[in-house]
Amino acid sequence: MTATKRRPLLLALAAVVLAGIAAFVLQSHPQPQYCWLVFGPQAKARLLVCLTGEKVTLDEYADEEPTGRTESFADRLECKDFAIADPDGSTSYVITAMSGAIARTGIPTELFVNVHIQGPLEYRQYCDAVMSDDPSTAPVVHFHGPLRVAAETINGELSPGLGLRRGTKATDLRACVGTIDAKRGCWVVVASQDDKRQPLFPTGVHPCVDVEFPAKDQNTAPIRNRYPLDGFC
Repeated sequence: MTATKRRPLLLALAAVVLAGIAAFVLQSHPQPQYCWLVFGPQAKARLLVCLTGEKVTLDEYADEEPTGRTESFADRLECKDFAIADPDGSTSYVITAMSGAIARTGIPTELFVNVHIQGPLEYRQYCDAVMSDDPSTAPVVHFHGPLRVAAETINGELSPGLGLRRGTKATDLRACVGTIDAKRGCWVVVASQDDKRQPLFPTGVHPCVDVEFPAKDQNTAPIRNRYPLDGFC
């Protein structure tokens, strides 16, 4: 009687152990995830990034053709000081750090990349790329591309609560300088602070916002003011 009761319990424990082993195997052999890092105004220098768990593989392309250069790192944190040259012969791009959220079931893998642009114009940028399991539809993240100033967005959308309000409580309006294209999965911004939280923008260089206040009546022109966004976060 005792042996009969123990058998189902042992079978149940075996099933739990097997399920745990299966989950471990699945996590140990995750599906590869991809994104493209492109560089320069003409986007001629490119890297195809492949994440397999924590392993990172970089394949270099020039003018959309593979150069034959491939680099692999056992962990994305090891991917630093990796340089790629622009075909213009005077600009280079150095990946100084790579990190991101670990892939989990039902949650997209994110990749954070810091790049130092070196050449006639030097500055730093970073990105947040949501990876894809298909390189043909992977996000295209553009460093040293066309820059514009825009209000901070979340997944390409403005915050629904964003607006100027009357009263003593100030409105927190944040802006980014970068290359942002939600359709291509591109979110690259210029770094405003260094590792010691010191401003990287030259003194007096900062975004501004133009605000138009409606007039009290239709016969009066609206009031337009420009405000500096000179605080860095």
